[in-house]
Formats: sequence, structure tokens, C-alpha cells
Amino acid sequence: MAFAFGLVHGLGFAAALGPLRLPPDGLAVALLGFNLGIEAFQILIAALFLAALLPFHSSAPYGRRVIPAGSIAASLVAGLWLVDRALGLSLAPF
Repeated sequence: MAFAFGLVHGLGFAAALGPLRLPPDGLAVALLGFNLGIEAFQILIAALFLAALLPFHSSAPYGRRVIPAGSIAASLVAGLWLVDRALGLSLAPF
């Protein structure tokens, strides 16, 4: 599933680079650099969140409130973004 998702994103980015008429080697380097940059940034954000929440991990409210609240918030943002993109509303600034 992750491979397919990454492949679709990579192909979408490749299509966006098409008008630049990069040579095949330049396109491969641009795609590789973009994908590695995105992955590195995602790892950085996850590490920062984990480091910030680690001190609270053993507390009881963390398991009962923080984890479900975070999951609900992430689900709501993802759902709103999906609806925004699917309907072409362009409400989300990202």
C-alpha cells in the first residue's frame, strides 16, 4: 500500500516536472531529491512530536485522552482535506 501511494505521488510529481523539459537524468535526480526531502521532513516532524510527548507517555490521561484526541483530530483533518480535494472546493490552504 505504501509503495503504491508513493508511486502515485512520484508519478504526479513527474507529470508536474514535464513542462520543464528536463533531460531524463535531471528528472530522475529531481524526483529522487524531492522524495528524499519529503521523507526526511516527515521523519523530522514525527521525531519532534515523539520527543515532545515522551515525558507524558506513562501518565494515565495520555492513554485515555491524548491518543484518542490526536487520532480524532487527524481523522477530521484528513476527512476535510479529502472532501475539499474530491469536490474541488479549494478551501484548504495546503
